[in-house]
Amino acid sequence: MLYFADWKWWQWHKERAEYLTFAGEKATVFATGQLVDDPEVAMVRQKETSGMSADPSEICTGFNSGHQAINIAALAGGEPILLLGYDAQKTGGKAHYFGDHPDLTEAPYANMVNELRKAMPYFERNSIRLLNATPKSALTFLPKVSLVDFFSEVSQ
Repeated sequence: MLYFADWKWWQWHKERAEYLTFAGEKATVFATGQLVDDPEVAMVRQKETSGMSADPSEICTGFNSGHQAINIAALAGGEPILLLGYDAQKTGGKAHYFGDHPDLTEAPYANMVNELRKAMPYFERNSIRLLNATPKSALTFLPKVSLVDFFSEVSQ
């Protein structure tokens, strides 16, 4: 799945070959998604900012697309959920793991970290392991795992 929460992201990437040839499902959140003019992009309803939604018809936003993608993965039955590229801080001089946005916007990092931390009871209640494989992540409250160890475990 290709998930994005920022209409501007879609504007910047909609003509790129990687976007155009992506064979999986594409989705965004309704609040900004209503500006996306692409019939291949599904719209997901926003419940609220904080927490994780247990209702498959809506997600919580947590101030960032990573939080939203985690909510979608949990609703889809993901267990464990592995975070990769979720640094939640400026790393290596870049505002985002993949690089800077053309308009140089930065995510509200402190809010992102705080919202995910507040959502942790949802994962505990539902016995969902949320694992972090991002080397330089501000999500220090999550168990760290290497990709090698993770794939060794799940392949057994």
